[in-house]
Amino acid sequence: SHNINTQDVWRETETWKSEESLFPHTDGAPGKILHAIQTSQVALVDNAPKGTQLKLLLLLEGKQKIYFKPKRYNLSHVINGNIYGGFDRHNSEVFAYYLAMVLNFRWIPPSVIRQIHLHKDIVPVATAGLKRT
Repeated sequence: SHNINTQDVWRETETWKSEESLFPHTDGAPGKILHAIQTSQVALVDNAPKGTQLKLLLLLEGKQKIYFKPKRYNLSHVINGNIYGGFDRHNSEVFAYYLAMVLNFRWIPPSVIRQIHLHKDIVPVATAGLKRT
């Protein structure tokens, strides 16, 4: 649905406590979470604090933090050599999430593919540290 209130979605995930899952899996919550991740306005962007490859930490409206990995390869691109060779594959988390949902593994974080425009979505809300890089 296009009338999802992202503030309500983030509020629901903040209050979710369970020994069985990372986030709510009832009443369409996974779909609402994925929609909110894809459509929420980016409020702040910074370098991700850990890792060896480019990842950005995005703060979405509603104060939800997410990681963003840029697309470096087309889906059909084959990387030869070492399993760790090349850049991070932005699709891997998305595939892992959907596979986990099919297998009913509830500890894999939601992940989506989202198009971000550098000059429209990132630069205006980038931290000073990110702008220096």
